[in-house]
Amino acid sequence: MRRKSIAALTECVARVDDERDYNHVLDPAMRKHALRVAAGLRDERPDVAGFWALGRFHWYRYRVLGPKGRKDREIAVFAFARCLIYGDEPLPHEARHETIPISI
Repeated sequence: MRRKSIAALTECVARVDDERDYNHVLDPAMRKHALRVAAGLRDERPDVAGFWALGRFHWYRYRVLGPKGRKDREIAVFAFARCLIYGDEPLPHEARHETIPISI
């Protein structure tokens, strides 16, 4: 079930990338997928694909919600930091200055 949720989040952020319509990340079904993915992520068994999908999803939510999305920004930065530590996914340019310091 978690793999299905990672795939759904990955598809959602790809649609945002393609269409530049950030409203896709406001879909309540996508939020449920994000919660499912987050519930299964553990540092002792890092899942870079899961952290990456979760980070991108919450980063886009933050961009849509602005100041109201502060918690989404925190989740995204946390997830991107795990990607830096455990994997080699390139970070979104605009998230680098916030993510790198907490990854060290």
